[in-house]
Amino acid sequence: MSVAAPVDAAGDPVIEPLSSKAIADGFDHYAKVAKASVEGGAEIYSTNCYASLAKDFSWSNLDRCGAFDQAAVRMADADVSYFNSSELDYFASEAAAGRYLAVGTTAGLSGDNADVRFAQLQKEAADQRLPKLSNESAVPAPNAAEDAAELPVMDEYTPEEELAAG
Repeated sequence: MSVAAPVDAAGDPVIEPLSSKAIADGFDHYAKVAKASVEGGAEIYSTNCYASLAKDFSWSNLDRCGAFDQAAVRMADADVSYFNSSELDYFASEAAAGRYLAVGTTAGLSGDNADVRFAQLQKEAADQRLPKLSNESAVPAPNAAEDAAELPVMDEYTPEEELAAG
């Protein structure tokens, strides 16, 4: 992914401090997506969040994407029933860290500084509350007697549809 991070007069990347507000926003966005109970919605949101950084990069937006992922990682660790198998792979802690670190280093952080920033994000994210979800938000587990191919396929969710309906 190519990102256009801001640079100073000398051409060096301008690296902003970690944004606590963006971390809180990432958790708020995760709560909204999770409560919408759209299968695959969290993965789609995260994918779109990181893709948007290529068009409109800011450190606070990277922190929001990373915090969203950390909320999903923590929720998956707490209860896998809210995730399908694709999301469980996508929100594995190593995969989520890799997305954040890849964009951070592409935007100008050294590998060591990216690791430090991500550790700070994880520390702040650990203090955020996870949403309380109902059992209706859980992904239905297929009955052992059912063939998975017979399960209904959901239409792809896009945030634009929710905003237009809102």
